[in-house]
Amino acid sequence: MPTKSLPPQPAIETRQMETLTRLGPSATGDDTGEPDDRTLLDGFLGDDEASFPAIYRRYQDQLTTYARNHLNRALAHEAEDVTQEAFTDLFRRRYELLPETSLRGLLHRIIEHKCAFRLRHASAQKRNFHKTLPLRDSPSCSMERGDDELAD
Repeated sequence: MPTKSLPPQPAIETRQMETLTRLGPSATGDDTGEPDDRTLLDGFLGDDEASFPAIYRRYQDQLTTYARNHLNRALAHEAEDVTQEAFTDLFRRRYELLPETSLRGLLHRIIEHKCAFRLRHASAQKRNFHKTLPLRDSPSCSMERGDDELAD
């Protein structure tokens, strides 16, 4: 019985380059001279003023779509707010970042956490909604029942 041989595995460098190519220009830079993520992160950590706006331009649309996909339909309109908060967090915590941080991975993780928080908050509000309804005997309900004594 003949044995099947596995196709030869590409060299590690080739596989890494294929992965970077799949990630697109956001990870590798592109042909227009845009710097790659590593260069942007190095500049950002080194207080280069042009790095943060470049990071924002590169990831803003992608992260908004990512947030919209993580939020349910009722909260999808909050995707832009979540994205803005993610960039604010990135900027505030820039001195805590390590140079080997994956910028793309970090931003996606921030979005995931912010979306999860919003979903939990919305769920808690929905569960507690009945507690915020006025009681039958409260003054706010007396007008609806037709009691005119509080209307004077």
